[in-house]
Amino acid sequence: LYSGRAAKRVLIQSLWLSLVFQISQVLLNLALARAVGLQISPVTIWWAAPFLSLAALLPIGIGGLGVREVAAMQLLRGYNLPGNLILIWSLLWQATVWLSSLPGGLWWRGNQKR
Repeated sequence: LYSGRAAKRVLIQSLWLSLVFQISQVLLNLALARAVGLQISPVTIWWAAPFLSLAALLPIGIGGLGVREVAAMQLLRGYNLPGNLILIWSLLWQATVWLSSLPGGLWWRGNQKR
């Protein structure tokens, strides 16, 4: 396992990588929202994106489909945003998650045949 100094370095690297990932998710969601005409503040995206990602992990949908959309509609309805745009934004986000997972899934499938 890790000793004191090595553990601290791994922890700091992990924190930085998670911060970079979360910032990339916020920027992606902000770009997707703007692309569909959803006027939502970056601050709202900053707290909503991680929450909606967690909601999608609930084991009541297939790959988070439907769960994230319902959570987004409920969460953002108080911001006076059009429901159809929230739904389109959430579905686009789901599509990017699935598309970005596709290379790893294909790699895994290729390695299962060996």
